[in-house]
Amino acid sequence: MSSIDWMPDLAAALDELVPPEDRSRADWLDVVGRVRPRRRLELGQRRGLRLAIVVAVLLLLLAGVATATYLLVRGPVGRVLPLVPHAFPVLDARGHIREIPRACPRAQFCGDVSGAALSPDGKTLAVSTIEFGARSTFPGLHFTDLKSGVDWRIPNVRWREVAPLRTIEYVFRDDERRLGCAAPIYLSWSPTGSSLAYTCRGQQIKNRGIWTIRPDGTGLHLTPTHAVRAFAPSWSPDGKRFAFASGEIGGHSSVYVIDRDGRHERRLGAGAFPDWSPDGKTILYTATGCGDAGLSSWRIRLVTPDGRGVTPTRTRCAGVGPRGSEIASWSPDGSRIAVETTNRFYVMNANGAGLERLRQKSYTSGIGLLFGGLIRPLWQPQPKGIRR
Repeated sequence: MSSIDWMPDLAAALDELVPPEDRSRADWLDVVGRVRPRRRLELGQRRGLRLAIVVAVLLLLLAGVATATYLLVRGPVGRVLPLVPHAFPVLDARGHIREIPRACPRAQFCGDVSGAALSPDGKTLAVSTIEFGARSTFPGLHFTDLKSGVDWRIPNVRWREVAPLRTIEYVFRDDERRLGCAAPIYLSWSPTGSSLAYTCRGQQIKNRGIWTIRPDGTGLHLTPTHAVRAFAPSWSPDGKRFAFASGEIGGHSSVYVIDRDGRHERRLGAGAFPDWSPDGKTILYTATGCGDAGLSSWRIRLVTPDGRGVTPTRTRCAGVGPRGSEIASWSPDGSRIAVETTNRFYVMNANGAGLERLRQKSYTSGIGLLFGGLIRPLWQPQPKGIRR
Protein backbone atom coordinates (compact mmCIF):
# COMPACT_ATOMS: atom_id res chain seq x y z
CA MET A 1 0.00 0.00 0.00
CA SER A 2 1.15 3.53 0.65
CA SER A 3 4.22 2.28 2.51
CA ILE A 4 5.58 0.55 -0.60
CA ASP A 5 7.57 2.35 -3.25
CA TRP A 6 7.02 0.50 -6.55
CA MET A 7 9.45 0.98 -9.42
CA PRO A 8 7.97 3.25 -12.13
CA ASP A 9 8.58 0.70 -14.89
CA LEU A 10 6.81 -2.02 -12.96
CA ALA A 11 3.87 0.25 -12.14
CA ALA A 12 3.62 1.23 -15.81
CA ALA A 13 3.43 -2.41 -16.83
CA LEU A 14 0.81 -3.14 -14.19
CA ASP A 15 -1.28 -0.24 -15.44
CA GLU A 16 -1.65 -1.92 -18.82
CA LEU A 17 -3.02 -5.14 -17.33
CA VAL A 18 -6.61 -5.82 -16.27
CA PRO A 19 -6.94 -5.24 -12.50
CA PRO A 20 -7.99 -8.17 -10.32
CA GLU A 21 -11.42 -8.51 -8.79
CA ASP A 22 -12.78 -6.46 -5.91
CA ARG A 23 -10.83 -7.96 -3.03
CA SER A 24 -7.43 -6.70 -4.22
CA ARG A 25 -8.67 -3.59 -6.00
CA ALA A 26 -7.57 -1.39 -3.05
CA ASP A 27 -3.97 -2.49 -3.48
CA TRP A 28 -4.23 -2.15 -7.24
CA LEU A 29 -5.54 1.42 -7.17
CA ASP A 30 -2.87 2.48 -4.71
CA VAL A 31 -0.05 1.00 -6.82
CA VAL A 32 -1.27 2.43 -10.10
CA GLY A 33 -2.52 5.73 -8.72
CA ARG A 34 0.65 6.74 -6.86
CA VAL A 35 3.11 6.01 -9.66
CA ARG A 36 2.00 7.22 -13.10
CA PRO A 37 3.55 5.56 -16.16
CA ARG A 38 5.88 7.83 -18.13
CA ARG A 39 6.56 5.48 -20.99
CA ARG A 40 5.10 2.30 -22.37
CA LEU A 41 6.99 -0.84 -21.54
CA GLU A 42 7.61 -3.64 -23.97
CA LEU A 43 6.83 -6.67 -21.82
CA GLY A 44 8.67 -9.08 -24.05
CA GLN A 45 12.02 -7.33 -23.90
CA ARG A 46 13.44 -8.91 -20.80
CA ARG A 47 12.65 -12.22 -19.24
CA GLY A 48 13.52 -10.96 -15.76
CA LEU A 49 11.03 -8.09 -16.01
CA ARG A 50 8.25 -10.44 -17.14
CA LEU A 51 8.92 -12.65 -14.14
CA ALA A 52 8.84 -9.64 -11.78
CA ILE A 53 5.46 -8.58 -13.17
CA VAL A 54 4.00 -12.07 -12.77
CA VAL A 55 5.23 -12.22 -9.16
CA ALA A 56 3.77 -8.78 -8.41
CA VAL A 57 0.36 -9.73 -9.81
CA LEU A 58 0.35 -12.96 -7.81
CA LEU A 59 1.14 -11.03 -4.63
CA LEU A 60 -1.75 -8.66 -5.29
CA LEU A 61 -4.10 -11.56 -5.85
CA LEU A 62 -2.97 -13.25 -2.64
CA ALA A 63 -3.41 -10.00 -0.72
CA GLY A 64 -6.99 -9.76 -1.89
CA VAL A 65 -7.94 -13.34 -1.10
CA ALA A 66 -6.37 -13.74 2.35
CA THR A 67 -8.76 -12.48 5.03
CA ALA A 68 -8.32 -14.72 8.04
CA THR A 69 -4.78 -16.12 7.81
CA TYR A 70 -2.10 -13.79 6.52
CA LEU A 71 1.33 -15.10 5.58
CA LEU A 72 4.40 -13.12 4.68
CA VAL A 73 7.98 -13.94 3.74
CA ARG A 74 10.30 -12.10 6.11
CA GLY A 75 12.97 -10.39 4.04
CA PRO A 76 16.53 -11.48 4.81
CA VAL A 77 15.57 -14.51 6.91
CA GLY A 78 13.09 -15.95 4.42
CA ARG A 79 10.60 -17.22 7.02
CA VAL A 80 6.90 -17.67 6.34
CA LEU A 81 4.96 -16.75 9.46
CA PRO A 82 1.42 -16.00 10.72
CA LEU A 83 1.12 -12.32 11.44
CA VAL A 84 -1.78 -11.84 13.86
CA PRO A 85 -0.73 -12.19 17.53
CA HIS A 86 -3.57 -11.72 20.02
CA ALA A 87 -1.31 -11.29 23.06
CA PHE A 88 2.15 -9.91 23.77
CA PRO A 89 4.68 -11.43 26.19
CA VAL A 90 5.95 -9.06 28.88
CA LEU A 91 8.97 -9.69 31.10
CA ASP A 92 9.01 -8.83 34.82
CA ALA A 93 12.09 -7.86 36.83
CA ARG A 94 13.05 -11.52 37.33
CA GLY A 95 12.70 -12.29 33.64
CA HIS A 96 9.44 -14.21 34.02
CA ILE A 97 6.94 -13.93 31.18
CA ARG A 98 3.28 -13.04 31.32
CA GLU A 99 1.02 -12.14 28.43
CA ILE A 100 -1.09 -9.04 27.94
CA PRO A 101 -3.97 -9.23 25.46
CA ARG A 102 -4.34 -7.14 22.38
CA ALA A 103 -7.66 -5.32 21.94
CA CYS A 104 -8.89 -7.43 19.06
CA PRO A 105 -11.77 -9.94 18.98
CA ARG A 106 -10.30 -13.36 18.23
CA ALA A 107 -13.03 -14.10 15.74
CA GLN A 108 -12.24 -11.00 13.67
CA PHE A 109 -9.32 -9.83 11.57
CA CYS A 110 -7.86 -6.68 13.12
CA GLY A 111 -4.78 -6.18 10.96
CA ASP A 112 -1.18 -7.39 10.99
CA VAL A 113 0.94 -5.99 13.81
CA SER A 114 3.57 -3.52 12.61
CA GLY A 115 4.63 -2.13 16.00
CA ALA A 116 3.96 -2.37 19.74
CA ALA A 117 5.20 -0.69 22.93
CA LEU A 118 4.19 -0.67 26.60
CA SER A 119 3.98 2.70 28.39
CA PRO A 120 6.52 3.44 31.17
CA ASP A 121 3.84 3.04 33.84
CA GLY A 122 2.64 -0.24 32.33
CA LYS A 123 -0.93 1.00 32.01
CA THR A 124 -1.22 1.56 28.25
CA LEU A 125 -0.31 -0.64 25.31
CA ALA A 126 0.30 1.06 21.96
CA VAL A 127 -0.14 -1.16 18.90
CA SER A 128 0.11 -0.24 15.23
CA THR A 129 -1.40 -2.53 12.61
CA ILE A 130 -1.75 -2.63 8.85
CA GLU A 131 -3.75 -4.79 6.45
CA PHE A 132 -3.77 -5.83 2.80
CA GLY A 133 -7.17 -6.32 1.22
CA ALA A 134 -9.42 -7.29 4.16
CA ARG A 135 -11.29 -3.95 4.06
CA SER A 136 -11.49 -3.46 7.82
CA THR A 137 -11.17 0.01 9.36
CA PHE A 138 -9.63 -1.42 12.57
CA PRO A 139 -5.94 -1.22 11.45
CA GLY A 140 -4.11 1.94 12.47
CA LEU A 141 -2.49 3.28 15.65
CA HIS A 142 -4.29 1.99 18.76
CA PHE A 143 -3.91 2.74 22.47
CA THR A 144 -5.40 0.30 24.97
CA ASP A 145 -5.99 0.97 28.66
CA LEU A 146 -4.94 -2.37 30.13
CA LYS A 147 -7.03 -1.96 33.28
CA SER A 148 -10.35 -1.03 31.70
CA GLY A 149 -9.79 -2.63 28.32
CA VAL A 150 -10.85 0.56 26.56
CA ASP A 151 -9.22 0.90 23.14
CA TRP A 152 -9.02 4.07 21.06
CA ARG A 153 -7.67 4.62 17.58
CA ILE A 154 -5.75 7.60 16.21
CA PRO A 155 -7.51 8.95 14.14
CA ASN A 156 -10.78 8.04 15.83
CA VAL A 157 -12.56 5.74 13.36
CA ARG A 158 -15.45 3.50 14.27
CA TRP A 159 -14.42 -0.04 13.46
CA ARG A 160 -16.27 -1.83 10.70
CA GLU A 161 -15.37 -5.44 10.09
CA VAL A 162 -16.06 -5.02 6.37
CA ALA A 163 -16.11 -1.51 4.91
CA PRO A 164 -16.57 -0.14 1.37
CA LEU A 165 -13.43 0.47 -0.63
CA ARG A 166 -14.09 4.22 -0.69
CA THR A 167 -14.19 4.26 3.13
CA ILE A 168 -10.91 2.37 3.37
CA GLU A 169 -9.22 4.79 0.97
CA TYR A 170 -10.43 7.74 3.05
CA VAL A 171 -9.20 6.14 6.29
CA PHE A 172 -5.72 5.56 4.83
CA ARG A 173 -5.46 9.15 3.60
CA ASP A 174 -6.66 10.40 7.00
CA ASP A 175 -4.00 8.27 8.72
CA GLU A 176 -1.32 9.81 6.54
CA ARG A 177 -2.56 13.30 7.35
CA ARG A 178 -2.86 12.79 11.11
CA LEU A 179 0.06 10.40 11.69
CA GLY A 180 2.45 11.08 8.84
CA CYS A 181 1.84 7.59 7.40
CA ALA A 182 -0.77 4.86 7.34
CA ALA A 183 1.19 2.34 9.45
CA PRO A 184 3.68 3.60 12.08
CA ILE A 185 6.50 1.18 12.85
CA TYR A 186 9.06 0.90 15.69
CA LEU A 187 6.96 2.46 18.46
CA SER A 188 8.76 3.98 21.46
CA TRP A 189 7.26 5.76 24.47
CA SER A 190 8.81 8.89 25.93
CA PRO A 191 10.24 8.48 29.46
CA THR A 192 7.24 10.30 30.96
CA GLY A 193 4.68 8.45 28.87
CA SER A 194 3.33 11.69 27.45
CA SER A 195 4.28 11.00 23.82
CA LEU A 196 4.92 8.15 21.43
CA ALA A 197 7.74 8.16 18.86
CA TYR A 198 7.71 6.11 15.67
CA THR A 199 8.98 6.03 12.11
CA CYS A 200 7.35 5.40 8.75
CA ARG A 201 8.49 3.24 5.89
CA GLY A 202 8.51 4.66 2.37
CA GLN A 203 8.24 8.32 3.38
CA GLN A 204 9.00 11.16 1.03
CA ILE A 205 12.37 12.75 1.70
CA LYS A 206 10.82 16.02 2.88
CA ASN A 207 8.79 14.16 5.54
CA ARG A 208 11.25 11.52 6.68
CA GLY A 209 12.49 11.43 10.22
CA ILE A 210 11.12 10.58 13.66
CA TRP A 211 7.47 11.34 14.37
CA THR A 212 6.06 11.99 17.84
CA ILE A 213 2.42 12.21 18.90
CA ARG A 214 0.43 12.32 22.15
CA PRO A 215 -1.92 9.43 22.95
CA ASP A 216 -4.91 11.72 22.40
CA GLY A 217 -3.79 12.34 18.81
CA THR A 218 -2.53 15.89 19.34
CA GLY A 219 0.97 17.33 19.10
CA LEU A 220 2.12 15.59 15.92
CA HIS A 221 5.74 16.60 15.35
CA LEU A 222 8.49 15.56 12.97
CA THR A 223 12.15 15.48 13.99
CA PRO A 224 13.94 15.55 10.64
CA THR A 225 16.99 13.35 10.19
CA HIS A 226 18.95 15.30 7.63
CA ALA A 227 21.63 12.82 6.60
CA VAL A 228 19.76 9.52 6.71
CA ARG A 229 16.37 7.84 6.87
CA ALA A 230 15.30 6.90 10.41
CA PHE A 231 14.28 3.52 11.85
CA ALA A 232 13.73 2.22 15.38
CA PRO A 233 13.89 5.40 17.50
CA SER A 234 14.67 5.17 21.21
CA TRP A 235 14.32 8.10 23.64
CA SER A 236 17.11 9.25 25.91
CA PRO A 237 16.06 9.10 29.61
CA ASP A 238 15.84 12.91 29.78
CA GLY A 239 13.59 12.99 26.72
CA LYS A 240 15.85 15.43 24.86
CA ARG A 241 17.42 13.12 22.27
CA PHE A 242 16.77 10.05 20.16
CA ALA A 243 18.94 7.13 19.20
CA PHE A 244 17.94 5.68 15.84
CA ALA A 245 19.23 3.61 12.94
CA SER A 246 19.64 4.51 9.30
CA GLY A 247 18.37 1.11 8.17
CA GLU A 248 17.54 -2.39 9.32
CA ILE A 249 19.80 -5.31 10.10
CA GLY A 250 20.98 -7.18 7.04
CA GLY A 251 21.84 -3.97 5.18
CA HIS A 252 24.27 -1.11 5.52
CA SER A 253 22.77 0.44 8.63
CA SER A 254 24.34 2.71 11.24
CA VAL A 255 23.28 3.94 14.67
CA TYR A 256 22.90 7.69 15.27
CA VAL A 257 21.89 10.09 18.01
CA ILE A 258 20.05 13.36 17.37
CA ASP A 259 18.44 16.14 19.40
CA ARG A 260 14.64 16.32 19.37
CA ASP A 261 14.84 19.55 17.35
CA GLY A 262 16.85 17.78 14.64
CA ARG A 263 20.24 19.24 15.55
CA HIS A 264 23.54 17.56 16.43
CA GLU A 265 23.04 14.38 14.42
CA ARG A 266 25.96 12.06 15.15
CA ARG A 267 26.90 8.58 13.91
CA LEU A 268 27.94 6.09 16.61
CA GLY A 269 28.74 2.99 14.56
CA ALA A 270 27.46 0.31 12.19
CA GLY A 271 24.33 -1.45 13.45
CA ALA A 272 20.56 -1.25 13.91
CA PHE A 273 17.73 -1.33 16.48
CA PRO A 274 19.26 0.84 19.24
CA ASP A 275 17.83 1.04 22.77
CA TRP A 276 18.93 3.70 25.28
CA SER A 277 19.72 2.50 28.82
CA PRO A 278 17.66 3.90 31.73
CA ASP A 279 20.69 5.68 33.21
CA GLY A 280 21.48 7.33 29.86
CA LYS A 281 25.07 6.12 29.78
CA THR A 282 24.83 3.28 27.25
CA ILE A 283 23.05 2.45 24.01
CA LEU A 284 22.70 -1.18 22.96
CA TYR A 285 22.21 -2.14 19.32
CA THR A 286 22.31 -5.13 16.96
CA ALA A 287 25.34 -5.56 14.72
CA THR A 288 26.80 -8.16 12.40
CA GLY A 289 30.20 -9.78 12.69
CA CYS A 290 33.02 -8.34 10.64
CA GLY A 291 32.70 -9.40 7.02
CA ASP A 292 29.68 -11.58 7.77
CA ALA A 293 26.12 -10.37 7.25
CA GLY A 294 24.52 -13.76 7.95
CA LEU A 295 21.86 -14.24 10.61
CA SER A 296 24.14 -16.33 12.81
CA SER A 297 26.59 -13.43 13.20
CA TRP A 298 24.10 -10.95 14.65
CA ARG A 299 25.03 -10.00 18.24
CA ILE A 300 24.35 -7.22 20.72
CA ARG A 301 26.91 -4.45 21.18
CA LEU A 302 27.13 -1.48 23.52
CA VAL A 303 28.24 2.10 22.89
CA THR A 304 28.17 5.37 24.81
CA PRO A 305 26.18 8.34 23.44
CA ASP A 306 29.46 9.97 22.39
CA GLY A 307 30.47 6.93 20.30
CA ARG A 308 32.85 5.04 22.57
CA GLY A 309 32.43 1.27 22.30
CA VAL A 310 31.92 -0.43 25.68
CA THR A 311 30.94 -3.95 24.64
CA PRO A 312 32.49 -6.31 27.25
CA THR A 313 34.48 -8.42 24.83
CA ARG A 314 38.12 -8.79 23.87
CA THR A 315 37.62 -8.92 20.13
CA ARG A 316 36.59 -5.96 17.99
CA CYS A 317 33.80 -7.69 16.07
CA ALA A 318 32.25 -9.80 18.81
CA GLY A 319 29.21 -8.97 20.89
CA VAL A 320 27.19 -10.28 23.81
CA GLY A 321 24.06 -12.38 23.93
CA PRO A 322 23.07 -15.32 21.74
CA ARG A 323 24.13 -15.64 18.13
CA GLY A 324 21.34 -14.70 15.79
CA SER A 325 20.17 -11.84 18.04
CA GLU A 326 17.57 -9.75 16.23
CA ILE A 327 16.53 -7.02 18.65
CA ALA A 328 17.01 -6.27 22.36
CA SER A 329 15.86 -3.93 25.14
CA TRP A 330 16.96 -2.83 28.61
CA SER A 331 15.08 -3.76 31.76
CA PRO A 332 13.52 -0.74 33.55
CA ASP A 333 16.33 -0.68 36.14
CA GLY A 334 19.07 -1.20 33.55
CA SER A 335 20.46 -4.32 35.20
CA ARG A 336 19.36 -6.80 32.52
CA ILE A 337 18.86 -7.05 28.77
CA ALA A 338 16.16 -9.02 26.98
CA VAL A 339 17.05 -10.41 23.55
CA GLU A 340 14.92 -11.94 20.81
CA THR A 341 16.17 -14.32 18.17
CA THR A 342 14.13 -15.94 15.41
CA ASN A 343 12.03 -17.97 17.84
CA ARG A 344 13.46 -17.56 21.34
CA PHE A 345 13.51 -15.15 24.26
CA TYR A 346 16.69 -14.65 26.29
CA VAL A 347 17.67 -12.48 29.24
CA MET A 348 21.17 -11.67 30.40
CA ASN A 349 22.96 -9.31 32.74
CA ALA A 350 23.96 -5.89 31.44
CA ASN A 351 27.55 -7.09 31.03
CA GLY A 352 26.50 -10.05 28.90
CA ALA A 353 26.93 -12.65 31.64
CA GLY A 354 24.26 -15.00 32.96
CA LEU A 355 22.55 -15.67 29.62
CA GLU A 356 19.27 -17.52 30.19
CA ARG A 357 16.90 -18.90 27.57
CA LEU A 358 13.30 -18.44 28.61
CA ARG A 359 11.03 -20.18 26.12
CA GLN A 360 10.10 -20.48 22.50
CA LYS A 361 7.96 -17.62 21.29
CA SER A 362 4.43 -18.25 20.13
CA TYR A 363 4.50 -15.47 17.58
CA THR A 364 6.91 -13.44 15.51
CA SER A 365 8.56 -10.32 16.94
CA GLY A 366 7.15 -8.26 14.10
CA ILE A 367 5.54 -8.69 10.71
CA GLY A 368 8.93 -8.67 9.04
CA LEU A 369 11.14 -6.07 7.45
CA LEU A 370 9.08 -5.61 4.29
CA PHE A 371 5.93 -3.92 5.61
CA GLY A 372 6.39 -3.63 9.38
CA GLY A 373 9.15 -3.63 11.94
CA LEU A 374 10.58 -5.84 14.65
CA ILE A 375 9.25 -5.24 18.16
CA ARG A 376 11.58 -4.64 21.11
CA PRO A 377 11.02 -7.07 24.00
CA LEU A 378 8.46 -5.58 26.39
CA TRP A 379 9.27 -5.16 30.11
CA GLN A 380 6.82 -4.68 32.95
CA PRO A 381 7.72 -1.42 34.74
CA GLN A 382 9.31 -1.83 38.16
CA PRO A 383 7.11 -0.54 41.03
CA LYS A 384 8.35 2.68 42.57
CA GLY A 385 10.47 2.30 45.66
CA ILE A 386 11.63 -1.21 44.75
CA ARG A 387 15.29 -1.69 43.90
CA ARG A 388 17.01 -4.86 42.89
